Amino acid sequence: MFWLDLAVASRRDAERAYFEFEDGTDEDEITRARLEDVSEFELAHLGMLLTDGFNPELVLDGDAPEDIVTACDPALVRALAGLGDSDAPDLARRWENASGLASADAALDTLRDLAREASHRALPLLYAQGSDRGDTIAGD
Repeated sequence: MFWLDLAVASRRDAERAYFEFEDGTDEDEITRARLEDVSEFELAHLGMLLTDGFNPELVLDGDAPEDIVTACDPALVRALAGLGDSDAPDLARRWENASGLASADAALDTLRDLAREASHRALPLLYAQGSDRGDTIAGD
């Protein structure tokens, strides 16, 4: 299963948003969400449905695939932030058809909320992709 971990954070806070974990006593201003069963593949399809393309930007490049943090295409963030409630159901159906995503409604709602916050706070929407594939040893 793939997932996207999303964060509304500045580029300089990208490492803290994903890799430096607090002890729970100090809350930061970073809004985080996880989209289960969504990968960059589905995000790219959404970008192509809403904008002229999908142009993410590398923010951090780590040693493993899950250590890569990317800034979502600003054009996609703007389009999601401006997406009206009446347009969302049709877009979710189109996204499901284009990408094969099973439950686009909830994912789209989460992305739209994060995009609105990112736009309001003038911050990028960052994401890192993860997967459980290969996380278990055969025979366990």
